[in-house]
Amino acid sequence: MKRLSFVLFILISALILDSCVLFSLIPKRDSETFVFDESLKEGEYALIHYEHNSNYTFNGRPGLAIIEYNGMTVNWEPPRKGSIGIKIPGGNTRFILNGRSGIDNTVATYDNIPFVFNFENGKEYTIIVHAYMVYVSKGRSTESKDTLAYDMRGGQKLLYEYGKRVK
Repeated sequence: MKRLSFVLFILISALILDSCVLFSLIPKRDSETFVFDESLKEGEYALIHYEHNSNYTFNGRPGLAIIEYNGMTVNWEPPRKGSIGIKIPGGNTRFILNGRSGIDNTVATYDNIPFVFNFENGKEYTIIVHAYMVYVSKGRSTESKDTLAYDMRGGQKLLYEYGKRVK
């Protein structure tokens, strides 16, 4: 009887672990999507998944918000754990970041800090902010071979380009 209980315990544990691994491979969904221009059709916009995973708050708000897009006031704020979608026309884009981001014991305060990037129409991107670093990835990938890494201390400086250190 003890042997049967042990075997059942192992099988159930393996099943639970297997389902956890399976669900972690499913891409996260955006909690909501902000569409800048409703008239844009497929291929006429860039889709950005903006993620922020932090427990830090700024002026009572969780995390780090995009408060300006190309000179226009917006309030694109992801949930504490998760992402939002942003559909904008491709091209040279300037976001203003405001809030706090942290990882481990490092906390960065963004007080109207600009982030500039040239998004392409028809492409999908993921932006993740961890403390002073802003990562821009192709699609939903977070692998270094698909990611640009910017250090935001003292201005926007490209540190890694698709897995290779920039000099």
